[in-house]
Amino acid sequence: MLYGCIPFKADDIESLQILISEGKYTMAEDISLEARDLIKHLLDTNLKIRYDFSSIVRHRWFEVYREDLEIFNFNEKMALINEFKYHKENDDD
Repeated sequence: MLYGCIPFKADDIESLQILISEGKYTMAEDISLEARDLIKHLLDTNLKIRYDFSSIVRHRWFEVYREDLEIFNFNEKMALINEFKYHKENDDD
């Protein structure tokens, strides 16, 4: 987890779903600007702006703070690559 807690705060599941679908979230002030920017792009409700996998792994947060970070094991990497290929193929239709 990038920040240690979820950015959506709600009292019930229905309210939580609304917050998620509307992209309404909060972040504490102590999160770095790079992490804040990455989270903003991960949670954007506009699919044209929301980061895809390649944008995520090229984000400056990984360069600045996690140069040697191994986020995914081999099987997770393969699953993400296959999912990315699937979506990319469907986007071309």
